[in-house]
Amino acid sequence: METPRIDGSRPGVWLAWWRHSSLPSDYRNAHGLIVHIDAWKDLPSHMWERNAVLPCTVWVVAPHQQLQIEAKITLLDKPDGPYLDTQPEDREVKERAWMPLPDFKSRFGQFVVSIGNRRAYQEIFRVLRPELAKRLLLLVNELVVLNELRPSARILRQIRGSEQNLWAQFFREDEERFALVDFRRSMLAVERDGTGLDHVDWLEAEVPLWGGKFLLPLRLDFPYVLGQQQLLNVVIGPNGSGKTTLLLGLAKAVVGRDAKLGTVDLPSPSPNVHRQSEGYPPLRVSVFTYERSMWASLRRKGVAVYEQGVRSSDWRQLTHLIHQIVTSGDEMERGLSDLSLLKEILSGFLTVADLWLPLHPSRPVDQYSQWDDSDVLESEVSLSHLTDLPLKRYNAVVARLDRSSPPFMRDYEGRTYSLSSGQRSLVLFCTRLMTASIGGALVLVDEPENHLHPYFITLMIQTLARTLQATGSRALVVTHSPFVVREFEKSTVKVMKTSPEGVPEIFRPSLQTFGADVSMISDYVFEDEAIRKGFQNSIDRAIRAQHSRGGSTQLQGLAADLGEDGLSYLIEKAQAEADGASNA
Repeated sequence: METPRIDGSRPGVWLAWWRHSSLPSDYRNAHGLIVHIDAWKDLPSHMWERNAVLPCTVWVVAPHQQLQIEAKITLLDKPDGPYLDTQPEDREVKERAWMPLPDFKSRFGQFVVSIGNRRAYQEIFRVLRPELAKRLLLLVNELVVLNELRPSARILRQIRGSEQNLWAQFFREDEERFALVDFRRSMLAVERDGTGLDHVDWLEAEVPLWGGKFLLPLRLDFPYVLGQQQLLNVVIGPNGSGKTTLLLGLAKAVVGRDAKLGTVDLPSPSPNVHRQSEGYPPLRVSVFTYERSMWASLRRKGVAVYEQGVRSSDWRQLTHLIHQIVTSGDEMERGLSDLSLLKEILSGFLTVADLWLPLHPSRPVDQYSQWDDSDVLESEVSLSHLTDLPLKRYNAVVARLDRSSPPFMRDYEGRTYSLSSGQRSLVLFCTRLMTASIGGALVLVDEPENHLHPYFITLMIQTLARTLQATGSRALVVTHSPFVVREFEKSTVKVMKTSPEGVPEIFRPSLQTFGADVSMISDYVFEDEAIRKGFQNSIDRAIRAQHSRGGSTQLQGLAADLGEDGLSYLIEKAQAEADGASNA
C-alpha cells in the first residue's frame, strides 16, 4: 500500500501518533496543526476508553516555523459505531502513523482538545494568521476557543454535562482556568503592543544605592519548579539591611531603562513552547508599601504606588476598585474578562458567591426597557452573578454599581456576616493588585507580612502568585519573615545583609528554602543560633536547681514541659554532662 503524502499547498489539520518526539520529514511541507496523540501504541488499552482525558501535543507548522505545545485530548462517545477501546490495529493506520482530520473523524469519531495556556495561544497567533489559527482550532474543537467564539456549541454542553466531569479535568489548573476567561486578550496580544511580561524569564539591573554612589548587582530569575513557573523573587534580611532602599533602586533602574530582561527556552514539563523571544515591551512598575512618602519622586515618573494594610475606611473602596477594573479598558468585553480573572483569584480563599456589591436603586425611566421588573427592584448583585450575566445586561449592571458604598457578605441562606481583618486585607490586596498589574507589570512589594499571622501570610503569597499568573506579571517581595521565604525555591531567594564595613551584600542561600522548616530559615538568615534563647536559660536554671539539691538531672521531669527545640537542647546538655563525668 502506498503511503499518501501530506499536501502542504494549503493549511490543514492532521492527527498523528508516531513514536519519536521530533517532527518527521513528512510534515516539512505542512502548514497548519498536527495533533500528536502521545505514545498511542504504548498506552495500555484501558486508557483508550472513551471520555478519558489523555496527553497530546499540538504542533503548529508554517514555512520555516514550528511550535510544540502540550495539550489534552478526549475521544468522545461514537454514536454510530463501536467504541474504540484499544489501539488502532489495522495495517493502514500502523504504517501511516497519521491521518487527515476528516479521515480520523470518520474512523474514530469526534474528539475535543484543550491547550489551556495563554502564552501558547499567543505563539499560535504569531505563527499563523489570527483568523486562520481560530479556524483551525475550531476544527479540532479546542475548548477555550469554542467557549469564546461558539459558547452555545452542542459539544460544549456535552463536555460540561458528562458523567466523567470532563470539564473539570480539562480546567483543573489555575492557568487553564485563566486561559478560559482571558482568551480574548491572547487574541488581541498579537494585534496590539502589550505590556505583559509573559515571555520574561530573568531580569538584571545594577541597583543604585546611597544616592547612586554604590551599584548593587541584582538578578531576578523566574524558573520552572515542579512544572510551574515561579513568578516571584524574594529578598530577606534583618531590619536596617537596606531592603526598602533596594526596591527604590530597582524601580529607578527600570524607569531609567537601565534594566535588562530576557527569556530562555522552556523546559518540559512546562507549557512547552520552544521559541526564542525577540524584543520586549516597556515595563510598568507598581509598588505596594507602608511608606508611601518615600516614593513621591518615582510617582512623578509614572510608578504606581499603592498603600498596604486595611483601615476601616479602606473596605468602602472595594466597590470603586472593582468598577475601576471593569471600566479601565477600551472594551467592555476586556473588563468582563478582567473581572472574571479577579473572581477566579478570589475563589482560592473566598466564597465569591457570598460577596455582594451595592447597586443604585434605580435608573432613568427611558432605560427601564432593558430590565424586567425584578432587575429594576434589585439593590445589589453578587460578584459571581455579575460575571455570568450576558454582555448587554452586564453593561447595565456595571453602570448601576454604587461606588460610594461598601460591599457585604451574605450566604446562600440570606444570612449576612463579616470578614475578619485578615480576610479583608487579602481581598483588598488582591483587588488592588489586579488594578496595578492588568496587562502586565513589575510588582514590588515591601514586607507584605506586616500585621498578618502565618496563615494569612501563606494565603497572601499564594494569592500574589496567582494574580501575577493571571495578569502576566512578575514581582519582587522584600521581607524579614521566614514564613514568606518558605514559599520560594532557593533560586528565587536572595539574602541581604550589611558587611562589617557597612556595605550592603546580596547573595543566594545554600539552604533549600522551598518548603523548609521556618526555624532553619531563621537560623540561616538571622543567625538565630548565635542568640541565646529564653528557653535555654530556663533549662540551665532548672538543671542547676536540681544539682544544688544534691540530685542528678532528671531528664524525664524536665522534658514534659518542653517542645522540640527545647528537647534537643536538653539532650545536648545531658550528653555534655555525661561526657564530662566519664572524662573525670
